[in-house]
Amino acid sequence: MEHDQREDETGQQETNTRPQGSFWTNGIIQDLAFILDKYYFWVITLSCILFLFALIMGITIVGLVIAWIPCWLGIILINFAKCARTASRTGEFSELNQSLIHLNLYFKIMGILLLVLLAIYGLILILGTAAVSSIFLFS
Repeated sequence: MEHDQREDETGQQETNTRPQGSFWTNGIIQDLAFILDKYYFWVITLSCILFLFALIMGITIVGLVIAWIPCWLGIILINFAKCARTASRTGEFSELNQSLIHLNLYFKIMGILLLVLLAIYGLILILGTAAVSSIFLFS
């Protein structure tokens, strides 16, 4: 393992541990970060759409309660794009890792939201079916 030590903004020692070998020395980090950086424009565009969606949701009282979710997702995407761009320019493993952590968080949140929405839709379907069948049953 190769240990890369440097000082961060606060003056504390920061240690990056990454495996040694041709896999890491051939610029695979920069190559992967370059691939992620190619989508910078689209990621920023999606985050702007999420902010606009949150703004439109915030017009109503009920929407104001949940408008923070698209804002949060937009901030996560912006952080992903910034870290991916920095990693592609500097080749830093820590920046690439941080960008992938942001992307992972984005997809986890989206997956949880999708499961919650599917549960709500399923509940609406069951309750709607029960209401319609009770109308026909008691009429």
